[in-house]
Amino acid sequence: QARAQLDELAAAGITHVADLRDEWSDEELVATWHPELRYLHHPVQDAGQRIPSDWFEALDAWVAEALADPSAKVLVHCHMGVARGPSVAFAILLTRGWHEIDALEAVMFGRPIASVGYAADALRWWLGPSADEVRIERMEIRRHELLAVLRDRIVAG
Repeated sequence: QARAQLDELAAAGITHVADLRDEWSDEELVATWHPELRYLHHPVQDAGQRIPSDWFEALDAWVAEALADPSAKVLVHCHMGVARGPSVAFAILLTRGWHEIDALEAVMFGRPIASVGYAADALRWWLGPSADEVRIERMEIRRHELLAVLRDRIVAG
């Protein structure tokens, strides 16, 4: 199954894979079956902890280098696609000039099961040492509002 999934990624044109899982790495599988894919294992636990800015900074540098090639397609993933991966997608959109609310909505509507649980950490990283906590709080309120809307849509079927 892992090989079939890697084949699908390669067929879809994915050129770079950033794996955020602390609990597993596919580095050997990618190197064996699709060595042309650039693979980064950039692990972080999903335990509700605060994710430090240097973690986002290192990942952003890797993604920016990848996207310097206009033909690159980057896949960022975690285990379930709920907290870590969507939070990084949010961070990547911030670095591409998106407003935080627009980026948050794009991620959450694109992946309705996403909680984007580390969005506040990503925004703190993006805003830097003098992060505007009021701005972060507004974004978190919007995140909770969106979670309620998406849950209602999922329940309504």
